[in-house]
Amino acid sequence: MTFLIYFISIIIIISKFFDCYTTASQITNLSQERNPLARKTMKKIGIQKTIWFVFILSNFIVIVSVWMLQSFF
Repeated sequence: MTFLIYFISIIIIISKFFDCYTTASQITNLSQERNPLARKTMKKIGIQKTIWFVFILSNFIVIVSVWMLQSFF
């Protein structure tokens, strides 16, 4: 069961990386972003910084979730 948790976590992180990579290579204008929160953040700190911040944030959420799962159950 532990292997399955780690495997799925790695798959989530890899898929998020490819999502961010393709977004970073394709987006050229703020109007292309449909998420209003992301659009506002992109306007403040920049498109590339926002994309990779979301990647880091999602990794943090996955890692903390797996750690909590392993610690409490």
